[in-house]
This record gives sequence, structure tokens and C-alpha cells, in this order.
Amino acid sequence: MFNALLITALFVIIGAIQITPLVKGKKNRELIVYIIVLSLAYFFSIIQVFGIRLKKPNDFLTWINKIF
Repeated sequence: MFNALLITALFVIIGAIQITPLVKGKKNRELIVYIIVLSLAYFFSIIQVFGIRLKKPNDFLTWINKIF
């Protein structure tokens, strides 16, 4: 649990440092992309900390191939 709090604090600090110039510079497209990438990185970091296993993307593609 402590690791999740540490990662959250780290991502908040990084976000605050990186997002502030984007907002001040009115770079909306870059801001949206940065937030999406940062959110994905946070999501996968939290999953790693809690030890949750995700299915391989290849399994999904194989399933779709079986349908068609």
C-alpha cells in the first residue's frame, strides 16, 4: 500500500512540474496527449505494484481471428 502512495505522489509531482508550462503556454493538444500518456503510465504502474496480471494482447487478437 505504501508503494502505491509513493507512486501516486511521484506522478502528482511530475504532473505538476510538466503540466504547468503546457497550461501557461496554452498548448492544449500537447496537454491532452501528455495527460493521456501520464495516465496510462500511472495505470500500468499501479497494476504492477498490486501484482495484477493482464492478459496478453496476442490472446485478444487470436480470439478475434477465430471469430472471422
